[in-house]
Amino acid sequence: MEAGLSQAAALQDAARERGLVPEDEVARTLQAYTRTELLAASRSLDGEGVAYVPGVGLLSDEAASRARAALDLALDSTPEQRLDLQAAESAVAGALGVEKVDVESLLGVWPDLAIQRPSLFEAYVARTGD
Repeated sequence: MEAGLSQAAALQDAARERGLVPEDEVARTLQAYTRTELLAASRSLDGEGVAYVPGVGLLSDEAASRARAALDLALDSTPEQRLDLQAAESAVAGALGVEKVDVESLLGVWPDLAIQRPSLFEAYVARTGD
């Protein structure tokens, strides 16, 4: 149990320092080999300025704010007030300093944003109040 707590503390420190600890790194560190194990083990990670986001990883509050600001800026720069999923992922990944991020999973943190799918081949991020 003590080893698990020290791993959780190390992950929290890494998230506060780096902004994001990707989910695969969280799983390796916690030795979680299935989604169920990872979700159970991740419960100990939330708090003290960090939150675990399933599908994304362990995110600092500061990094989440940067990601949201980048997404808001990108949304505001489009006449339709929506971004295709690839553009949204690019904006958020850039703000987090990573190559790729699952924006659909991250939107669970922001209930005022959602994915719109007008067809099988289109997906957009938009504000739900618009």
